Amino acid sequence: MMRSLNPSLLIILTLFSSSFCYDLKCARNESGGTDDLPVTVSCVVFDLVIRPGKPITSINGNTDLDALESYNELIISHQKVKFIPPNIATFFPQLEKLEISNSGLEWIEEADINEFTSLRELNLDNNNLAILVKGLFAFNTELETISIRDNKLIFVHHRIFYDLTNLQTIDLNGNLCTKSSYKQLYTSDRPTFLAEDPYGNRRYVEDFLESNCQSWEAAYDIYYTMSTEWYSDLHSESDKQIQGLTHQLKTCDRNLDAALTNFEQQKSLTSNIIYMNKLDDLPAINLSCENELCVAVDFKVSFANSSIQSELYKTQRIMSLKIYQQPTLFLPQNLDEHFPKLINLSVTESGLYEIDFTVFEGLDLSSLNLTGNRIHEIPVDTFADLNNLQVLDLSFNKINSLFDDTFTSLKSLQQLYLNNNYLTSIQIEIVRNLESLTGLYLQDNQLKFIGATVLTPLTSLESVDLLGNACINMSHPTSSLVDIEATIIDNCIAPIELSCKSYRIETNENVENISYCNVEDLLIEYPKTKISTIRNREQELLESVKIFFVDSQPIKFFPFQLSQHFPNLKRIAIQQSNLTALLPTDFDGFLALTEIVINNNNLSSISGGTFDTVPQLELLDLSSNGITTLPQDIFARLTRLHTLNLADNQIVRFMAEFLPRKNVIDIFRIDHNRLEFVEAKIIRYIRRAKLIDFTGNVCIDMQFDKIESKPRTLAELSGEIDLSCSAKD
Repeated sequence: MMRSLNPSLLIILTLFSSSFCYDLKCARNESGGTDDLPVTVSCVVFDLVIRPGKPITSINGNTDLDALESYNELIISHQKVKFIPPNIATFFPQLEKLEISNSGLEWIEEADINEFTSLRELNLDNNNLAILVKGLFAFNTELETISIRDNKLIFVHHRIFYDLTNLQTIDLNGNLCTKSSYKQLYTSDRPTFLAEDPYGNRRYVEDFLESNCQSWEAAYDIYYTMSTEWYSDLHSESDKQIQGLTHQLKTCDRNLDAALTNFEQQKSLTSNIIYMNKLDDLPAINLSCENELCVAVDFKVSFANSSIQSELYKTQRIMSLKIYQQPTLFLPQNLDEHFPKLINLSVTESGLYEIDFTVFEGLDLSSLNLTGNRIHEIPVDTFADLNNLQVLDLSFNKINSLFDDTFTSLKSLQQLYLNNNYLTSIQIEIVRNLESLTGLYLQDNQLKFIGATVLTPLTSLESVDLLGNACINMSHPTSSLVDIEATIIDNCIAPIELSCKSYRIETNENVENISYCNVEDLLIEYPKTKISTIRNREQELLESVKIFFVDSQPIKFFPFQLSQHFPNLKRIAIQQSNLTALLPTDFDGFLALTEIVINNNNLSSISGGTFDTVPQLELLDLSSNGITTLPQDIFARLTRLHTLNLADNQIVRFMAEFLPRKNVIDIFRIDHNRLEFVEAKIIRYIRRAKLIDFTGNVCIDMQFDKIESKPRTLAELSGEIDLSCSAKD
């Protein structure tokens, strides 16, 4: 049974568009289904015209989401789509490929595609896009291919592709900023770092975009021009809706219930109209005040660097100002002149888009609430004058990064709310000076990387919330700070950029060249620290590197998952580099590794199973460290090991079970340790060795060298071990 419409509601529906009942016509296309190609179900759209703020309410007349077929490709080509429908992900939640080509697309932002978390391919070729903003792909981390050819791009934020670790191809050919000064590169010699490995070459991608596609003046002009165009579109669209009311009701008849059900949700779309209204030159300020509290009845600020002109509030003692759901895109510059006694400022759900770094000068606030706006960046020194600020709420905005010195001056701050933003990393520099902080709220961001010591300077901390993030889902006091810090170290350490000089050397056996990576400027302070690798066009592919050499670098732990970057290594050498521990997963994935040299470091422990994943190992040198004990069966699986060097450590006991059982060792050195006990049957596992060196130990000082025909025989060595080192356990 269809509901009757309240007349006032009918007028509202009329004004806010036919969007409540827009049916997307979709032709189904299925392909694949073989062992090599999975099934692909495409929705090929036809007869589509999209205006600003116009959502989809049905697919082929069907509004029941549960009954809709699951599409993994959406193809929109040669249609009229100036803007992406705001709720398109509702009907295509599993989308892996999105194509909007040859359709006049003028604008795309993060909110348009942030729900497509499975998206792997994006094609926006042959449209009218002029700008790609920062954070556009913040949620689309699975993207492998991006093609935005033949648009009108003049501004592309230089770090827009920086964190897309799966990205294989970017195509920006045929845009205004890529075919002018770099025309020759984009014809016959296009930059291979874009076409072949944009993530691996992200530094060069960043430099290229910054040099050629980074006109901030052009970006400002685009924003201003499009805002007036959007206003015109909305105005004319509303006129058409009013004139066509009868046709509208007839068209929407079967979807009317759905439109009413979703009305409250759809009202949020009207807030977008704030950004499309025609802009006035001066702020419009109207406050309702009682005692020392003022609430904004009207607080419209459409331009940056605007100032309040009215003298009305200068004479009043206003200590608290609340601005709620007002068209406040910016804060006026002269707040301190009109509200000199202000200590509590709240600007919430008002579309605040940008904060000028001078806007709080002259104010002495104790609380600042900016929740529920559209702030995407906080300039350095924004809070420089707020030395007495105790509560700062920046939650529910669009902040995706913070400068190191953002909160430096806030030494009195007690509560910091950054939850429900788009932050991907937090480092210690951001909170270093917040010595009075008792509550830190970072839940429901996208945190992938957190500094290992980020909580260390927060000595007054009583509550911290990191729930709902990519690398951690914990809070305190529910979990202890010790457990939270341990989880951060395990899961949230940011990758360290690894660079190396690449050489080619000839082996002694033949003339084959071997690629050799000599690591430079590598700092690893925590376990499970991943690395990222940057390669330029002249450098050999990482897969060809056979030797990985680290000398005199401050690394306490082995690079985590190193084999993902250098899968074909034959030799790893880490010398004089402060390495303190070896973990069970350090050598996972090295199927060709035959030599490990880790000498002159500070190894004190080796985890059990560390070498189990490299049974093909032939040479292992752990000399000149601080190893005191060895775990059971530590070398037992190394059935091809011919050289084992444990000299110059602090080992006290050595058991036969440590060694491989197949008697393959040619050279065994454990000289200059502190051996007090050696299991007698060790000799049976090294009896074929050409060199056995036990010199310089507590219970034994002997060497057997078959090559030099020393007078001491293997039998004498065995007898000495049995007599002096195995008498007691």
